[in-house]
Amino acid sequence: MSQEDPSEQVLARIKNDSAQAALRDWLDAHSATLVPESWTGEGYTEAQLLGAQLQVYGASPVVVIVKINPAGGGIREYKAHRRALADAPDFARAHLANLETGYIPVPGGGSVVVQSPAGGGLDETSQLAAALLTYRSPEDLCRSITTSLLVDWNPGAALTVEPSSLGAVLDTALGARLAETGTITAWAGGQSGLQRNPRPRLSAGPESLVNPFALIGEDSWGGDERLNLWHGRSHGDLHPGNLLVDRRRQSYCLVDLSRYRKDGLLGLDQVYLSLTAVAGAIAGLPQRGRQDLRDWFLDPVEDITVEGLPVYLQQLLVGVDQAVLAWARGQNNVTGWRRQRLICLTAVALILTGRSKLLPAGSRAWFFELAARAATRLTERMPGFPGPDDAPTAPWPSITAPATSGDTPPATVVSLDQRRRERQSAPDTQPDPTTAQAEYWTRLAAQLGAAVFDAPTGSAMTARTHGLRLLLAQAPIGTGGDLDRYLAELACALDDAIRPGISPPDRHAACTRADRLRAWVLDLLG
Repeated sequence: MSQEDPSEQVLARIKNDSAQAALRDWLDAHSATLVPESWTGEGYTEAQLLGAQLQVYGASPVVVIVKINPAGGGIREYKAHRRALADAPDFARAHLANLETGYIPVPGGGSVVVQSPAGGGLDETSQLAAALLTYRSPEDLCRSITTSLLVDWNPGAALTVEPSSLGAVLDTALGARLAETGTITAWAGGQSGLQRNPRPRLSAGPESLVNPFALIGEDSWGGDERLNLWHGRSHGDLHPGNLLVDRRRQSYCLVDLSRYRKDGLLGLDQVYLSLTAVAGAIAGLPQRGRQDLRDWFLDPVEDITVEGLPVYLQQLLVGVDQAVLAWARGQNNVTGWRRQRLICLTAVALILTGRSKLLPAGSRAWFFELAARAATRLTERMPGFPGPDDAPTAPWPSITAPATSGDTPPATVVSLDQRRRERQSAPDTQPDPTTAQAEYWTRLAAQLGAAVFDAPTGSAMTARTHGLRLLLAQAPIGTGGDLDRYLAELACALDDAIRPGISPPDRHAACTRADRLRAWVLDLLG
């Protein structure tokens, strides 16, 4: 092929050289050509999406989306998409992208998927997030799509109610992400009492929340909890990038059904869509907005107000939730749906904690807290599950990796490492407000209340917290109990926030952790 060949114009836009070569070989073998289209998709994973027209020799051209997967399940995912097309052919013609080529593996891992969106060309088609910006009522659009997925894709015999254990359902939903090389294990596997040999509860300051990992698997606390759960056809990866909307025809199309299941946990798609839709906005929300959003997911209502969250995203959340709630009322089982929704919320929130390449640490920490709070709700009716005072707790996990010995703060900055070691080796004593220590605790409370976290740079963070760091270095040795631990963790968070070379997302996560610890310390100091 020459450089003037239109196929080469498409291939030149592919970032992965191996994928480029694999697709070129397929085109040559099938006497096929690609003509570039201006459409490109926004990736919600590391995959690349390109629009084109594909013409195989002797056949009419068809508009396609070329998806380059840098990694994945290979032929297994291709087969899953094929099964989705076969299981519901009428629905597929209207709402599922068709596969236009065979399986195209990429040497070294990954694949190329060429699929044509249902409904026609790309000129009037956009991914859901972009489409909502042009709709007069995003809520109505999302309600309509959600209803169709529940009713049209899962009619009659496609929907089943199966007795399942909570542990097995969570294990299936998380899948390979829990493996040794999985995205969840990558951050959770090495933390004491969290994923491996999980303790049932986590210390969250003055609260004790359930460790969601204690509910996963047949041999977990969740293994003994039997529930009747809805199962049906499920996309399995329904983020806004995999849902295309035809603005003129007001129709929709699902693409990339590589995680499709005919017996998937119903509701997982809807919760996944809602959480991934807001995932990119969490880092920019004020603290009040993050709390309001968390509370809404735990107790969704039609009247939503989340400070800082774009209105169209709030309308998406309400449209999806109200559609599922209406469907559940039609099944005469709203209570069952609310419990199933908490299971989906726990699973999807855990999945998003592992998205280290796509989400900043602060957002991932938000998702883990959501998973823990959803898990706590799930255990409220589980007989025998340990209460806050019935079992030892594991420390609240850190989403960011700990600093290495080479990341020591500059010598001009007060270091808290020595004081931290002294605290750990000192005998336990409780702070005595009747002694001279009382003045220290009063000063510390004042500094904690006035400190400003989340500075844009390490030097700004150092300047803003200088007085607080000096006070922490002077803390009475061996204060004991939760107060001692929170002061040590606060010192660690401040050290992390000023580490040389730390990325802005990681600095933001460290500041968020420090802000949380500040609240816990102030609560103990009264």
